[in-house]
Amino acid sequence: MFLKVLFPNFHTSHHESLIEVKENYKIKDLKFQLEKLIKIPLGRLQISYFDKILADDILVHNAYDKVKDLVVRDNDKWLGLLRGMDDVEFQMMVRDMDLEASCSSMTVPSGLSDVSSSSSSARSPPERRCSPLDPCALHCCEAGLDRPPYARVNPEDRRYGVVIMNECDPCDCRFNSVLEFLARAFHDAEDVASLSFSECTAAVSFDCLLVMVCKDSDTSDWLIRTMRAMSPPYKCSNFIKHFELVRCSFVIPMVNEEKLCRVFGIIEKMNACLDTKKWCVVRQTLLETCSEDYASKVIYKGHNNYEVVVYMDKASRDHILNKCGKIKFLMWHLPVDFCTALPCQ
Repeated sequence: MFLKVLFPNFHTSHHESLIEVKENYKIKDLKFQLEKLIKIPLGRLQISYFDKILADDILVHNAYDKVKDLVVRDNDKWLGLLRGMDDVEFQMMVRDMDLEASCSSMTVPSGLSDVSSSSSSARSPPERRCSPLDPCALHCCEAGLDRPPYARVNPEDRRYGVVIMNECDPCDCRFNSVLEFLARAFHDAEDVASLSFSECTAAVSFDCLLVMVCKDSDTSDWLIRTMRAMSPPYKCSNFIKHFELVRCSFVIPMVNEEKLCRVFGIIEKMNACLDTKKWCVVRQTLLETCSEDYASKVIYKGHNNYEVVVYMDKASRDHILNKCGKIKFLMWHLPVDFCTALPCQ
C-alpha cells in the first residue's frame, strides 16, 4: 500500500509525496518517514484515524482500512492528511507523472474534497496541470440543461440559498433593480469582506425568481435583512422556506466515501420519479458504534454509516411514503424518518 501525502504547507516532489507502507510498518515507522519529509521531529507528530490517536507500536495495516484519511498533527496543530492508495491507483498515478514529467513540483490545497486528475486538468490552465488537486477547481454537482441552476449547488450548501421574487407582480422576471439595490448595499456595508457567495450558483434568474446561493448563514441572513429596506418591496426568503421543504432523516452506508451529490445521483437513478434537486442537507453525523441507537440505525456494519438530516420537497416525501417510507440505495432499502424522532422546524 502507498500513502499520498496531502500537506498544504509543504511542497514536495512527486516521489517524495508518496510513502510506501510495508507489511511490518508500524506507526512509528510512518512518523520516521514523515520526519524526513517535512522536517518536523518525530516526537511531535501525531497520527489519528477517526479522531483516535494511534499508538507508535500499532501496525499501520491493522489500524487503517482506507475508509477515511489519516490525519497528521504537530502536537495539536493540524498539518495535513495521508490518503491510502492501492497498487492500481499507484500505477495510474505513476503513469500520470510520466505524462507530466515537465512538472517539477505539485501544489496541494488545504481542502479535503477529492478531485480526479482528469477532470481537474480539463478545467485547469496549463500551468497548473501538474497539480492532482487544483485549488481553483469548482466542486459543484453535475446538472444538465433541464435542471434548475440551484441543482448545481452541493446539497449541504443549498440551505444557504435565498429566493427573491416581486411581491406585487410575481410574473415580473426583471431583477435589474434588485441587483442595483444590492450593489449599493455592498458599497455601504461595513462587513462586506465577510460576505461570501457560492461559485456554483451565485445569482441567477429562473422562473421569475432570483436565486442567490450564499456560502454561510451570516451572508444569507445579511441578504434577507438588506432586502427588507427595498422599495417597492420584494419577497425574500430562504431556500427551505420558499419551497416549503419538509424535514426528515435517514442513514446512508458509505461503502466508499462519496460526495452527497453522487449519493443523491445514485438515489435518483434507483428510485424512479424521485428528484433530489431541492434536497438540503442540514446535518451529517457519523453513527458511533458505541452510541445507544447504533444497533437500531446502522445499515451496514464494518463501514461508515452517516445519519443525514434533510429538507426535501413534498413530492419527494409523498413518493417515499408511497414506497413504504424507504429509499433504494445500492443493495439496501433505507428507512426514512419524517420528523418522528426529530424536533420539526
